[in-house]
Formats: sequence, C-alpha cells, structure tokens
Amino acid sequence: MRIRFCLINIALAGLFFLGFIAHAANAEELSLEQKALSANVTLQNMLGEKWITLPDFAFLLKGSLKEDPVSRRSEITFKNHRLVFLPESKKALYDEQTTEMKQSARLVSGTMIIPFSFAALVSNLAFVPAPRTVPVFQPVPTEKPVPEIRTPEETPLPQTTVPDAPTVAEIIIAPPVDKNQEFVLVIDAGHGDQDSGAVGPWGLREKDVNLDLVLGVADYLKKNRPKVKVVLTRKDDTFLQLEERTQLANSLNADMFVSIHTNSAKLNRYTASGVETFYPRSKPTLYASANNSGDEIASLLKQGGNQDVLQRSQYLAALIQEDLIDIFIKDIVPDRGIKGKSFFVLKYTNMVAVLVEVGFICNPNIEANLKSPAVRRAIAAAIGKGIESYLDGRALKSSVSVDQGVVEEQAYD
Repeated sequence: MRIRFCLINIALAGLFFLGFIAHAANAEELSLEQKALSANVTLQNMLGEKWITLPDFAFLLKGSLKEDPVSRRSEITFKNHRLVFLPESKKALYDEQTTEMKQSARLVSGTMIIPFSFAALVSNLAFVPAPRTVPVFQPVPTEKPVPEIRTPEETPLPQTTVPDAPTVAEIIIAPPVDKNQEFVLVIDAGHGDQDSGAVGPWGLREKDVNLDLVLGVADYLKKNRPKVKVVLTRKDDTFLQLEERTQLANSLNADMFVSIHTNSAKLNRYTASGVETFYPRSKPTLYASANNSGDEIASLLKQGGNQDVLQRSQYLAALIQEDLIDIFIKDIVPDRGIKGKSFFVLKYTNMVAVLVEVGFICNPNIEANLKSPAVRRAIAAAIGKGIESYLDGRALKSSVSVDQGVVEEQAYD
C-alpha cells in the first residue's frame, strides 16, 4: 500500500512538473490572453487554433491601426514599433524584419484576423527597440529664390489677379540613376478621342496640347538621353481608360511615369494662371501586384521601397516644376508649386510618378500661348530637362513652393 502511495505521489509530481513546463512554454500566450479576457476581447477559434482581429490586437497593444481599402494592407503602430500584414499571406513585418506566421492572415466579415500565437509572440517583442534606418533622402539647405523677369519671344497679356503666396516645402535629393541600367519611362498624354479634356475660350482642346507636348518630350529625350526607353500611352488621338494607362506602365515594370495636362478653373476662369506639378500621396498598388512571389511580398511589406518611390516622386515633381517656371515670367505665369494628390494615375502606378499641369487653358492669354509651337517646344524641353535632372541626381536650386489653394482638374482624380 505504501509503495502504491509513493508511486501515486511520484506520478502527481511528474504531472505537476510537466504542467509547469507547459505553462512556462505558453506564458507568452497566456499573458496576452489574460489582457484580452480582462478587456472583454473575444478570441475566435478556427482551423484548430485561436485568432484575434487586428482592431482588437491594436487595442491591446494601445496602438493605432491603418487599413487601406483597396489593397487591404493593414499596419499597426504602437510605441516605437510597426506591424504590417497582407491578406492571404503568412508573411508579416515587425519593424524592418520580415517574419512568417503559422497561417495566413485572413479576412472574416471584412476584418483581418491573425493567429493568436503570433500576436502573443509580438506582444513580448514589443519592448525590443525598433532599429533605426538611415534615410535615403537628405535635406538640402534652402534659400529664398530671387525673382527673375525676362522678356520671352511672345509676351503674354498681363494678369489681373495674383494667387496667394505659396508656403515652403521640404527640399529633398535622390542619388543619380545608374547610366548602365535600363531605364523605362512612360509618358502619358491626358484625355484623347471623345474625351477632349478642358477646352479654351477660342476652342483649343486640352487633348491636342497634351499629345503635342508628350511627343515633344519624347523627341527631346531621344536626342539627349538615347539610352532611356520612352513609351507613350498614346501616340495619336485615341482614348485610354485610366486603368489602361496604369496597367501599361505596371506591365512594363517602368521606372517612371509622367502624365501631362493643361489646367482649368471653375472660378476666375479668364484670369487663372500658373504651372504646378503633382506627386502621389500614397501607392497602395505597390504591394498589390498581380504576380506577387513570396520574395516580392516580403519586399513590398517593408514599404521601404514604397516610401522611396513617394520621396523620389516628390523630388522629380520639384525638378520639373523648377525647370518649368524658369521659362515663364513669374508675375504673369506664377509658380503654383508641387503638392501631393491622389490622382488615379499617380496612386495606382507602381513607380515614380508625377502629373504636370502646364497652364490654365481656360485663360484666353494662356490659350493663345499654348497654340504656339515655339511655346510648346519650350514647355516640352523644360519637362525633359527636369527628367534629365532626376537621372543625374541634381540638387534643387531653391526651396520648393506649395500652394494649398490650387484649383486643379477634377476629372483625373
């Protein structure tokens, strides 16, 4: 009897020891689970394990959640850390390190959920300092530009109203592009065929101006940068949907996308004037490519390339804007600056992209100038020089102006 009692005690002690090991092994999960229970957060049981929604996970981490409605890319920021998830992908990003979950993140009733085991692991890593990265773009000292007035070949009529003075944006610079590397540039002539775009008071159509300018930029680069492969979205009076324009650039894996337009205003139509260049605010399709491989998903999750593309787009916009305003009398054709805008062709192209508004065609004076082949050649050359400056990594000459009260085309939004 005593022997049996001893054996039972030994067995119970063994079970307790094994239970202690199991408890220690799951301490990370239990600690987060206790937080979830105390906060009335419900965990879901699916596919043999527990899952937690990203909104609930962000709440437990005392962080914030951002979700892109198009790509469904979700990002949680908390403390000094960042977590990124893509639907139907096991890969996730913790700060700058790509890791892998046991199962893919999933969308359930429109909400993304992840394995609770991964969430528990992350909650323990949350106290590890986030690595600091060296920025690709460095600030450049800024100086206020001195107004310069020159007499052009064709003197426009004076402008009766002057827009509000612009503010100053950050100056950035990017490294030059390797000359031995193939560089693909897609140039987009806005509108076309049945879509005339804006029409001037005397009948000049935006689609015709855009096409002539695009052909002029292509011709300029052919002469000055023969190694750059230039592809036009349209070479004649044809029409492409916005999706077709972006798909063409994405399918070519292009390095740059430049869309050319002339502007129009609803108010002060006959006096509105100025040139401006737009860069994208965001690029959701950068991580929603149709042919994602595992490695590509990992690189897209990091968003380092995405941020680089956005900054380079701003840099290109600043260079083109600088060369454009250099050919005009600033009191007559003012610098309306560069600014971020979610135009379709900017947002849904995967590469560096800008949209240039070369002037207000609704202004009779600007319309008359845009009719001139000499003026068009000068504008095309200025855009071409801006692209050249980007390829060379040229520093900007002065501060970049941004006008918050700009009036731009709404049809391309």
